[in-house]
Amino acid sequence: MKKYNLHIARSPLQLINIFEAIETMELSNNILIVIERASVENNNQIKEVLKQIDYEWDKVFNIEKTSNSNFLDYIKMIKQINKFEYNYIFTGDIDSISNIIVANVKYEKVFLVDDGTSTLKRHEALLEKKVLKFKDKIKLLRFKLFGLKSHADYKINFFTFFDIKQKADETIVKNEFKSLKKRFNLSTNKSEKVYILGQPIYNKEISEEAFIQHLEKLLNYYDGKEIIYILHRYEKLTPDIETLLEGKATLYRSEYPIELDFLIKQEYPQHLTGFFSTALYTLKQMFIESDVKLFYIDKNEFFNPDRAEVVENYYDFFQENGFDIIKG
Repeated sequence: MKKYNLHIARSPLQLINIFEAIETMELSNNILIVIERASVENNNQIKEVLKQIDYEWDKVFNIEKTSNSNFLDYIKMIKQINKFEYNYIFTGDIDSISNIIVANVKYEKVFLVDDGTSTLKRHEALLEKKVLKFKDKIKLLRFKLFGLKSHADYKINFFTFFDIKQKADETIVKNEFKSLKKRFNLSTNKSEKVYILGQPIYNKEISEEAFIQHLEKLLNYYDGKEIIYILHRYEKLTPDIETLLEGKATLYRSEYPIELDFLIKQEYPQHLTGFFSTALYTLKQMFIESDVKLFYIDKNEFFNPDRAEVVENYYDFFQENGFDIIKG
């Protein structure tokens, strides 16, 4: 019986990494499931990635985000995909929908693809027993009414650009961005511009006042250089932040994930900076000659102590991997 590989994407970076897995692991007979999020920007970037990296999928399922529940769409889709058998399943999320999909198809291995530094947290928790919350159990029971399994235990393997060490018997395949490098020649057109990767953390994770102070330090550090502020796809600048950037940096919002944007423009960024964006890590893997600097935000400035510890661990990870952390 012909076997397929099943790919579940909910963000543009997940989709890029899925393409990388297909290239690296030489996979054929691939089926794609795109599950849209509430963000229009997120969904538009997924569409742009699909346009730029033209690939002939065996089948494509698209679950559009609507104001109503997508429950029946999931039921219909799962009943179609469980007619096939799969070698591998690739997903960027380990959530209820991914779990239901995995529970209702035959497969050999499940791989997590990167969607930020959450991979590191997932790998750290690899040996921990997963326990469903009561409200999640109740939510999943509706699938049983349609003859579907609502949950299954399974082992997670990793297709990742992070350097993680094996903890148990999980499979770890390194993502070296072979597909992007093959499709887009890395240009020798090196840019002296300074690219700041924006993060929508102000008034959410830290105060706007604190963010402005840190952004001002960053801008002063690169004073005299041409600075481009790349807005995150979820980012909406406040008037005060716009005022700070005015005359000091050019605002840029890409229709593509930033990892793809530089390749399409055939531009080799030599100076990349920001706070703790995962994209700083991925871009360094692609543009190894780039000078990448992170500006430190003290954990005491975060509203949520748990989030503060997570971010502190991010900085430790970056430092362990040879990145410059600018403090003070």
